[in-house]
Amino acid sequence: MISEVLGQLQKALSEAEASHKKLEDAQAKLNPLAEEVKDKDAAVQALMAQYQSATNPEPTETTTRKRAGGRGGKRGPRSLLAITSTTATRLLNEFKRENKKKPAAITAAMERVEALAKKRNETVTDEIREAVNAKANEIWGSK
Repeated sequence: MISEVLGQLQKALSEAEASHKKLEDAQAKLNPLAEEVKDKDAAVQALMAQYQSATNPEPTETTTRKRAGGRGGKRGPRSLLAITSTTATRLLNEFKRENKKKPAAITAAMERVEALAKKRNETVTDEIREAVNAKANEIWGSK
């Protein structure tokens, strides 16, 4: 009985050794292929980056702003209209709370808008002027 188990053990050992030898031979053949694949992938990535930089326009500057209840997200730069509308609205509301006259508030808001436009090397358009006047009419009523 012991000799029979010993015979089976020796047979299993020789089969395992042969299997290990086959595995090592296969791995030795695969290693150069794996290296070649890594080199080809790196070349493809480099060419893709080169192609994208050649075909895509210059990326716009993004800013991160904190939003209520969330993390800051990337957004593009705000337009002059958006910036001036926010600024003018705040200034008009401040003048309304202080019970100042509507024409004085509009004049002050337009001065602030023009200063912002000059700082950004842009000009104040009719659209922006109309937006400021419309906001003043909304706040004071269209008297």
